Amino acid sequence: MAEIKNVLIVEKRKDIIDKTIKTLKDNNFGYNFEKVSNISSALKLIDKKSFDLLISSYELPDGTASVFFPTTFQKFKFPVIVLFDFYDFQNINEALNSFASDCLVKDSNLYNNLPISVLRALKHHETFISKRKTEHNLWESEYKYRILTENINDVVWIIEENLERYKYVSPSIYDFLGYKPEEIISMPLKKITDKDSYLNILNKLSDIKHKMPEYRSKNMDNFDIITEVKFTHKDGGYKWAEIRGSVMFDQDNNIIGISGVTIDITDKKIVEQKLKIQETYFETLVNEAPVAIAIIDNHDKIQRLNKKFEKLFGYKQDKVKGMLINDLIVPKDLKKEGVESTLSVTQGQQVDFDTVRQNKNGEKIQVSVLGKPVFLKDDQLAIFAIYQDISERKNTEQKLRELSERLILATQSARIGIWDYDIKENKLIWEKEMFNLLGIDKECSDNLIEEFKRIIYNEDDHKILDNISKINDYVDSHYEDWFRIVDKIGKTRFIKVVASAFKNNDESIPSRIIGACWDITKEVEHGELENKVEIADKVANIKQQFIANMSHEIRSPLTGIIGMSGLLQNTKLNEKQKKYVDIVMSSSKSLLEIVNDILDLSKVEAGKMELNPVVFNIKESGTKIHKLFYALVKQKNIYFDIKYDDKLPNEIYADEYRLSQVITNLVSNAVKFTDKGGIKLSYTLMEEIGYSYRIKVTVEDSGIGISKENQGKLFDMFSQADASDTRVYEGTGLGLAICKEMVELMGGEIGLESDLGSGTKFWFTFMAKKVSEEGQYPEEFDNPEKFVKLPKPFNVLLVEDKKTNQLVLSLMLKEIGCKTELASNGEEALKKFAPGKYDFIFMDIQMPVMDGVTTVKELKRLYGKSALPVIIGLSAKAMEGDAEFYLAQGMDDYLTKPVSIAKIVERFKYWNSKIRNKRIFL
Repeated sequence: MAEIKNVLIVEKRKDIIDKTIKTLKDNNFGYNFEKVSNISSALKLIDKKSFDLLISSYELPDGTASVFFPTTFQKFKFPVIVLFDFYDFQNINEALNSFASDCLVKDSNLYNNLPISVLRALKHHETFISKRKTEHNLWESEYKYRILTENINDVVWIIEENLERYKYVSPSIYDFLGYKPEEIISMPLKKITDKDSYLNILNKLSDIKHKMPEYRSKNMDNFDIITEVKFTHKDGGYKWAEIRGSVMFDQDNNIIGISGVTIDITDKKIVEQKLKIQETYFETLVNEAPVAIAIIDNHDKIQRLNKKFEKLFGYKQDKVKGMLINDLIVPKDLKKEGVESTLSVTQGQQVDFDTVRQNKNGEKIQVSVLGKPVFLKDDQLAIFAIYQDISERKNTEQKLRELSERLILATQSARIGIWDYDIKENKLIWEKEMFNLLGIDKECSDNLIEEFKRIIYNEDDHKILDNISKINDYVDSHYEDWFRIVDKIGKTRFIKVVASAFKNNDESIPSRIIGACWDITKEVEHGELENKVEIADKVANIKQQFIANMSHEIRSPLTGIIGMSGLLQNTKLNEKQKKYVDIVMSSSKSLLEIVNDILDLSKVEAGKMELNPVVFNIKESGTKIHKLFYALVKQKNIYFDIKYDDKLPNEIYADEYRLSQVITNLVSNAVKFTDKGGIKLSYTLMEEIGYSYRIKVTVEDSGIGISKENQGKLFDMFSQADASDTRVYEGTGLGLAICKEMVELMGGEIGLESDLGSGTKFWFTFMAKKVSEEGQYPEEFDNPEKFVKLPKPFNVLLVEDKKTNQLVLSLMLKEIGCKTELASNGEEALKKFAPGKYDFIFMDIQMPVMDGVTTVKELKRLYGKSALPVIIGLSAKAMEGDAEFYLAQGMDDYLTKPVSIAKIVERFKYWNSKIRNKRIFL
């Protein structure tokens, strides 16, 4: 390519000008550059100086490129590349149709596409200039050729003005139609032309006669007839001709005839017919092809799309014609791949590869792409881009790979050996694991049958051979059995074998046996293992059921004890009474903590303890714990400090309940064993790992400390540092063991540092997920420390069978300003209920006559879900999954007994501010 001397850049942004020049220079474009920032300056330069290329922004300070440039020069005077700020399809098409050689968008791919665009624009311009010169030369040649042939080979004739007969026909008529001139003169014109052709000529002559006065008024002297006529040859065949005639007038301007020539175009019509047939074939083939096809020009612009393309990518041809194919269906991250593949095809190469493209909705599609240039001799006319949806194939391949990997992993992990026996060839093939399973070296693989006979028991050898014989005779197609071998150290091992026979389609008997073997020695030696496991499972289930029932029976009376004690504490009491009530409340809470510890223990043993992560503020969570122990540490006259690492995030995604449970347990122990000094609670960010944090929590006290010999057993079940009968501090010994399980469940570890008499430092780590700035955080509801009256009184239906619980819950609800009606079972509740009467229903689960779940289902059946108030289930069941179960049975919310006023207020606040039917797990 000849070196281009002058390039004009019209752009208001200096950074784009500089980067455009740098990009072209980096790609070895040795150009001279002129830079202006507006249209008027550009027009002045164009008048003064010759340019080989113009690169201009579409939007400029004094107007748009489409307004000024088309009036200055016609398209292809020299190539113009227009830069758009965004994909403005209407203005892009207008620019391409009027003056622009190419259009690009100022996005991240601009400078990747610019060199290719410049090359294409220059190449297209050179091609256009060359083509125009060629067309001119061709026209001159055709003109000279036509003049020559019209006077030598074509039929010259004169016909009567009524088109009845010829007055003169040149001798060349014989070569054309096989008639001599004298034969034609004696024949009517319509006898040698088909009906449509004759009527066409007649209509043209009639039109001239009708419009002649108008033509004369406009000084039009030439009245020519040019049309195509189908003639009948003397031998009965057909000949096509182009008729070119001029109307002849006498001196009185009367039409006296038509003179002209007949040019044989039969070969042309045959070629056109063949071309039309080929085009029809082509149209049908392309349009109905089962693959998506796009025909694009050498500038990557869409010219044609077939039906499959429109269906696969969602674009209609009339909407995207002229657009760049890479801008339409190539994802942003694959733009470079798209540009490179297009460039390869425009340079005459064929590309064939698998990749990803996207449809109109932005959905990714796995496709196979075939890009093929179309040539006419040495000229590249267009590009065929063929896309085949291979999503299903890719998915199948992926599934096959995964299945194969799982199969290999399964056979290796389970030590399953695979073997293949060719019956005809009497050849045995083993996979790798068979050698390991049977303890045979691979070097013996040439004689595997003999090696197998060497290690198998003699009586088992005959058994296996008998089964093989049955398969050979096609008595059985599948069998399962076992055999014994003696391994290298002389131990007898039991091997399970399964096998199936296979035959080819053209065979009547099996040709191959494929099987698998694995070691069942342990199963044989421990045949009673399954019975033992079954018994252990039954014992564990009985234990779980006992714990659940025990929890329920203990929690139910605790509801009355804690509830009434709480209400009593709010009354006027003397010091002695207050002391007694405080002891009752403290003892009840201690008993409740023991029940909770036993429940957690059962969850640990059953492997059912699970995390329920939420987004929460870790510093606010720590502050709540600090407030919880404030009164207790103040009473003991010790300090309780809390410290947060500066790098500690505010929001994390973790199980706040389990985390608080561990910290509360550690702080509670620290308070219990510290009488002087104080306690320090600290949170430290250890590290960030991808999208997660590792956080360390430390609880350090100045208490009695723990001896070295006792530190090792602190995390065991039911273990205490002081287990003597004279111990001062009480407890179940479950807390730290459960803490250890919870910490490990949260992906961390727990430990301690202590010396007897010198205080103790407990620490643990846990993993938490990061929270994005756009994350939606759930509302926090502070548990009220004091009884707070509700902003408005609620009407409550309390459905509870036990009199004590009725009394306690009624007093609690009255304390916070609710109006309460009682029902002792589900049937009474159905009689009392009416739509709009109640704001809340507290529904006990276990009741005589009609239980809570049945009552809720009956209410929904009678009144419909939308007519019901919020229904809060009540139960002493607190095992893992109980809440989820009863919510799934139709409850809107769930509270475990014993219930506190704080919990009731919390749920009222929640449901008063939230939409109906949202499920909450407590």
